[in-house]
Amino acid sequence: MSRRTEQVAELLHRLIGDAFSRDLEFPDGTLATISEVDVAPDLKHAIVFVSVLPFDRSEDVLAFLVRNKGRIKKEVNKHLTMKFAPDFRFELDARTETASQIEQLIDAEAQNQPTDTQA
Repeated sequence: MSRRTEQVAELLHRLIGDAFSRDLEFPDGTLATISEVDVAPDLKHAIVFVSVLPFDRSEDVLAFLVRNKGRIKKEVNKHLTMKFAPDFRFELDARTETASQIEQLIDAEAQNQPTDTQA
């Protein structure tokens, strides 16, 4: 990624995160955060990776974000000084769920290990 795309990704991350916290009310019992923003080299498209807790409600939150995309874009575009505002789409970041599953497996395996009783 070039320096310019990194700068735009960081800016979008901050602006969309601000819109999340200031302008949206997520479905009850859910929390959504932006884990990463990947901007295309032409700066016209971006993928916004979203982590959702609890993970089993992630489809509900993603649908909520898609429904409110225009509202989010309007807020983001107010603060951009670029010639073209990047179009973005939301995708789920499953890394959080994968990490949680790995941690559960490790914990389960640790509980199944025989203890060392040699003295």
